[in-house]
Amino acid sequence: MPNPATPLTDTTKVNVRTAPFPHLTVTDLFGSEDAEAVLGWLERFDGWTSKSEQHYKSDVHHFAADSLPEDLAAVLTQDKLSRVRDLMESSFKVRFRPDHFLLANRYVPGDGTAVHSDFNPDTSHKYFFTHRLIAYFNRSWEEADGGILGLFDSQESTSPAVQYPPLHNTAAGMAMSESSFHAVGALRGGLRYCLIFSFTTEDLQYQRSLR
Repeated sequence: MPNPATPLTDTTKVNVRTAPFPHLTVTDLFGSEDAEAVLGWLERFDGWTSKSEQHYKSDVHHFAADSLPEDLAAVLTQDKLSRVRDLMESSFKVRFRPDHFLLANRYVPGDGTAVHSDFNPDTSHKYFFTHRLIAYFNRSWEEADGGILGLFDSQESTSPAVQYPPLHNTAAGMAMSESSFHAVGALRGGLRYCLIFSFTTEDLQYQRSLR
């Protein structure tokens, strides 16, 4: 059983839920200065790759969490990355393999996703993962801007079971499986930035319920 995680800030709050599939939400993931520094880095970054697939459209950038750009690594120190990992392990009551990866993501108006699960039976895939934490960084956000994360009961569902707005310095974590159906609503205004931390359980097994 993982040990209790040390919060990244004194005001960090984690809420774990079981429906429609195991997931969590976090407020005040990082300190306010760190969150502002990460947002500034994302706004300055010019190495985005446009990704447009059947169920997904946004700008992305992959990098290994142990080789971040120097100015980003100065904010996301190894201690803070370890605390993010501990938060996920203790919340989902699992153990992760030491290797993980980080994805930077930017949505512009018109971007979004269809309902999908991220399930992948190929455990040897370069980007195989079983759990994800999506950390949001935005200068401002209003409901009219869209880009809301929705979790669904099934791929055929026409409305989400729960929704989470991409508020600055909040996060949403998910235990992936065949039934982890989720989608990002189309962005209608502004820009939507996030960092996505991807982890894999020690036994390479998906988590379908909280233990």
